[in-house]
Amino acid sequence: MFKSKKEKKDKKAVVDHSVVEVIPYERISEEGYLVMKNGEYQEWLKCRSVDLNSVNSKDSDSLIGNFSTFFRVVLFDIKFISLRYKVSTKKQQQYWLKKYQTVDTLQLSDIHKEKQKRSILGEIETLQIAENNITNQEYYLVVNAKSKKELASRIKDIKIFGEQAFSPTNITVEKKRGILAKILNINSL
Repeated sequence: MFKSKKEKKDKKAVVDHSVVEVIPYERISEEGYLVMKNGEYQEWLKCRSVDLNSVNSKDSDSLIGNFSTFFRVVLFDIKFISLRYKVSTKKQQQYWLKKYQTVDTLQLSDIHKEKQKRSILGEIETLQIAENNITNQEYYLVVNAKSKKELASRIKDIKIFGEQAFSPTNITVEKKRGILAKILNINSL
């Protein structure tokens, strides 16, 4: 009637799912839409964020009104997703590194060259600190549809009625891949 602890341990459920079976996405269409395994299409749009605490009450009321109007007009399902990313300063660091490498070619005295190098190294260090300690919060709107035509119509409605509230914009396929890699990898959250 009662099983011992050893018997319970031996009967652990074995779940043998590969990642490919669990992920709901099949591919990306020519238009850049995500194609779901159930045959639906999905699009992600980036949304502008506004800190309501930093705007005056008139602007705050206007933004809230625009947002509520959007929800009264758009009657299909949407989803908002918030993601936090580390700040990337790689391009700026590369710029300053090139500047550092060209200091010796300048027509300056050795003292000025050393000052220039120290200044550039300070800039690089500041960028590295920012990259290690600062994050950006980004917001995305996700919309699904049964066909490409229906999805295109919904995207058009979102852009028209959401412009004042959160300025939805398209994102690149590479950005979508990056987002999916982040949300589908539990270790990256």
